[in-house]
Amino acid sequence: MSTKTRADLLAGSGAYGGLTDQDRIFTNLYGEQDWRLKDALKRGDYHLTKEIMCMGPDWIVQEIKDSVYADVVEPESDGRPSFLVVNADESEPGTCKDREIMRKDPHKLIEGCLLSGYAMRARAAYIYIRGEYFNEAVVLDEAIHEAYAAGLIGKNACGSGYDFDVYLHRGAGAYICGEETALIESLEGRTGKPRLKPPFPLVLDCLDVLPPLPMGTKLFAISGHVKNPMVVEESMSIPLQELIEKHCGGMRNGWDTLQACIPGGSSVPVLNKAQCDEALMEFDDLRAKGSGLGTAAVTMFDDSVDMVGAIRRLSHFYKHESCGQCTPCREGTSWLEDILIRMEKGDADKREIPMLEEISRQIEGHTICALGDAAAWPVQGLLRHFKKDIEDRIDDPSSFDPEKAFQYAWSGDPFDNDEWVDEHGDKMKYSPGDNLREQKFDLNPHFCPNTRRRYRTRKKIALMNSEDNEEGESSIDVSDWLSKIDHKTCSLDVSNLSLSDELGDAIIRSLPATTLVKLEFGGNNFSSITISALAAVLLKKNTSLQHISLDSNPLTYGKNGIESISKLAKSLEENTVLRTLSLWRCGIGLQGCAVLSKALQHNTTLVSLEIGYNNCAGSDARSMKEQLSRNRKQYYDELALAAQAKEVERKASLLKLQEQEQIQKEKGAVEWLADEKAKREETRRDEMERQQLEAQKEQAYKQRMEQINLMEEERKAATKKGKKKKGKGKKGKKKK
Repeated sequence: MSTKTRADLLAGSGAYGGLTDQDRIFTNLYGEQDWRLKDALKRGDYHLTKEIMCMGPDWIVQEIKDSVYADVVEPESDGRPSFLVVNADESEPGTCKDREIMRKDPHKLIEGCLLSGYAMRARAAYIYIRGEYFNEAVVLDEAIHEAYAAGLIGKNACGSGYDFDVYLHRGAGAYICGEETALIESLEGRTGKPRLKPPFPLVLDCLDVLPPLPMGTKLFAISGHVKNPMVVEESMSIPLQELIEKHCGGMRNGWDTLQACIPGGSSVPVLNKAQCDEALMEFDDLRAKGSGLGTAAVTMFDDSVDMVGAIRRLSHFYKHESCGQCTPCREGTSWLEDILIRMEKGDADKREIPMLEEISRQIEGHTICALGDAAAWPVQGLLRHFKKDIEDRIDDPSSFDPEKAFQYAWSGDPFDNDEWVDEHGDKMKYSPGDNLREQKFDLNPHFCPNTRRRYRTRKKIALMNSEDNEEGESSIDVSDWLSKIDHKTCSLDVSNLSLSDELGDAIIRSLPATTLVKLEFGGNNFSSITISALAAVLLKKNTSLQHISLDSNPLTYGKNGIESISKLAKSLEENTVLRTLSLWRCGIGLQGCAVLSKALQHNTTLVSLEIGYNNCAGSDARSMKEQLSRNRKQYYDELALAAQAKEVERKASLLKLQEQEQIQKEKGAVEWLADEKAKREETRRDEMERQQLEAQKEQAYKQRMEQINLMEEERKAATKKGKKKKGKGKKGKKKK
């Protein structure tokens, strides 16, 4: 079980937040292999599960505490039985990630249940699956039986000596049963309605939480007006625009046509275009923008969408799915929909706009469960960002045709769907960069499809030049540490090893001649000495280092602490290669923040700087954020120009290849005709020879038959003559 911090993920293979194939948890998300146990074992499922369980439940819990989930609290057991409940009642509009897991990778879920249940000392797990997911329930049930037959669960699960059972329960299709207390009520045979929670502990997790718990990855279900709707596993904190451009090929008509985005399922407030430009797909950033990550179901709306109508449809959904227990939810959801219907048509009064917001505020926080909040938040987001559109429609209702707007949002052209499908559907190919193979794709702006895409990163990284390394100035032998260099990714990871400054300084001074791309120094005892060496050696001399992680190190410890930060800042001013730098929880403080802010004014290449848990705030932090945003925009522009240049080069190369092929075809046409003529002549000669041979055989056969007939006639004549002689002899005897 590895532990990775948010800063580690930011310094991934991409510019910031990229996730390589080997780091993905759900390795069969697109169904490239069979979901059954045989292929699941080949993909690494249940690998080292027994060894992990042999480490004990306390070790697993501690690993989770040490990971990004640092606020996990382990309750004390009172001796009563514990149970694990998995919420697979996925029913929210736009959310379809659990469906892909149960279809394509069910054994990953079962393995996650086993380890999670063992960590909490539970003896059974109950998977509550949505009633409409019939095929998924069949697949998951068969996978459970396979795991039982292989001894992976049940008695002596995985040979660990621990008994663990997994049960599958199908719901009846109620969205409200996705709420944890309603789910348990339904599981126990009662009506699926929420109730006040008894004292915890209770472990009830959604399906996609259990397998990637210590890794910090997230499944994003992306739908809407993108070129390639899909479910993709990516690291947290990835920018929204990078997520869409990298995996979906961008908006169907370009990023500039983006109007709004729902970043976390239909129950979170909508974001406008300006917020989407800066949004990071993480809890803190989206919360700061007035929305949330939620179920990570990302729905993109371009400028053809009527946002009032879109939110009105969501209000209808929550009104329909309300259980009716709480008056604010039961009555309030109906009022929300009624007012939005009038606003969509332009029949409302402007005084109803503040009334609509007041109703949503009265629903929020005044119900037993969170369905009331889920119904109120989309409306609040609509009023926050599109209030002017509502007022304009009320002022001039005749200027808006809802049927025409809906058709345009679907097709991209009024009342013309076929042309748009031909242009953007299966007949089109796209290649959004080096990270995706050129592939066909289906476009459906409303639903997450059952994608069966091939996903393979093909990023090219130079090989390490470790032969040119020089001995460090220190007498410490660093050959063992340099052997940790990963030559495939050009990275060196010596994080979480409690290394000293002396060793860190020696390692750094041995690296300037390499083509190192990524350096991970997090979780050690490096202070100002190491950071000074880093600033003097790598950032000034190394021309390939792009990602550095120094998180969880006392970098400012000692009398020269701030001075070392100043050296680092000075080197950042001169560096033109570094892309990401993590100084998370390094004790920088306000003074160090001011120094870094000043340095960033002269840096145009750094796009990600992690300074969390450093007491950095105020104008300096805002200044750094603005500069990083400018750098990021410049970086995107450079990538776009590079992609355009590469596309032009590819088209020119393709055209040249086609011309060469045409020349070869014309040049070889005469030779081909001559060859064909020679082949036909040879065939004709062979046929004539065959016919002559057949005629000879036929002639020989006739001659042989004539000989046989002649011999037969001679034999018959001889026989007849012999009979006559014999007859005459008998007559002579009688006369005597």
